[in-house]
Amino acid sequence: MPFWKLVAAIVVANIITGVIATAAWFAYWHAVASALEQELKGEIERSRQRMEHMYTPPPTSPWADEQQTQPRGRQQQQPNREQRARLISETRKLCDFWNVEFRRESSDFNRAHRDAACNRHREALNSR
Repeated sequence: MPFWKLVAAIVVANIITGVIATAAWFAYWHAVASALEQELKGEIERSRQRMEHMYTPPPTSPWADEQQTQPRGRQQQQPNREQRARLISETRKLCDFWNVEFRRESSDFNRAHRDAACNRHREALNSR
């Protein structure tokens, strides 16, 4: 009988060792995963803050408010020289802005805005 008691004690000890080792393994990897998650959250926050500082909103059109408040007939009237000069100046600024943005980051988004702004500028130059 002592032989079977010894075998049973060894089997029980092995099972207990396996349970303890598995629990320790899970605890270790949980700690590693938690630390990695915290590091990634911090990196995402730092990256978001860097992106906020990098973003420069495009200049707004001086006519945005005027176009909404003027009646339909007035919008279709030919602009006078001062308005035309202002329009050309503002469209030039927008074209230059999107050219700089496109040179800084050659994305489809920046290309589309650059093309649209420069087309508006060309149209302003060609309108009489």
